[in-house]
Amino acid sequence: MQAVDDVNTHFICFACVDGELYELDGRKSGPISHGPSSPSALLKDAAKAIQSMIQK
Repeated sequence: MQAVDDVNTHFICFACVDGELYELDGRKSGPISHGPSSPSALLKDAAKAIQSMIQK
């Protein structure tokens, strides 16, 4: 890939911070809270948030 290539993809990260699930998306103005979570439930809670995005 060269610096002039037109790329229309990006990454979204989910993180659990202080008991809250956050979505970090470089195309958004800031973090988005998806409600309570924990490190042990992070994968399950992130999958639920992603499924909700897909359904929209």
